[in-house]
Amino acid sequence: MKKFVFVATLLTVLVATPLFANTLEGRTGFGGQFGIQKLVGGDHDYSNVDQNFGLWLRHGFSPNWSLEVGASYGWVRPGALRGEDAGFTLDSVHAFYTTMTNGFAGARYHLAPESRFGPYLGAHLGVMAWKVRDENGNDFGAFPDGSTVRGYDKDGNPVYLEGTNMTGTLTLGAEYFLTESLS
Repeated sequence: MKKFVFVATLLTVLVATPLFANTLEGRTGFGGQFGIQKLVGGDHDYSNVDQNFGLWLRHGFSPNWSLEVGASYGWVRPGALRGEDAGFTLDSVHAFYTTMTNGFAGARYHLAPESRFGPYLGAHLGVMAWKVRDENGNDFGAFPDGSTVRGYDKDGNPVYLEGTNMTGTLTLGAEYFLTESLS
């Protein structure tokens, strides 16, 4: 019965009444996001899954397309010991935090622009500044701010573990319009 209620509710939302906001074309919005992230790549999967949050500014230039710019901040921690793979875990095995600040610009394609429930696809390019911080013994509060960890580069030279990289992001999301001006 619970499965039926869930599916019925989902179908109702998907075919909801016309959008309160009518069209996105010519409209500008300011918003926030909260999600999870995981670092991938390299010989082993060491990263856990941890939080990410940000702010964005978006402007609709057609019924289906909008451009946006924004910034996000988040962190991940080691989810596995050396030589192991973390997989999809929220657990951490060490008090190192890789903090990431990202600025981005991109576009969203709105799949149901005239619906109250608005699924979308997005693509962004950006720049991310990252730093591995040692939080052993620290009570950092809302943002990790420990000292930068020293490690080794690809050639075996000692370096601070920090840098700046280009990023590319694909998104899949949805927004629900509560009123004409609020989603």
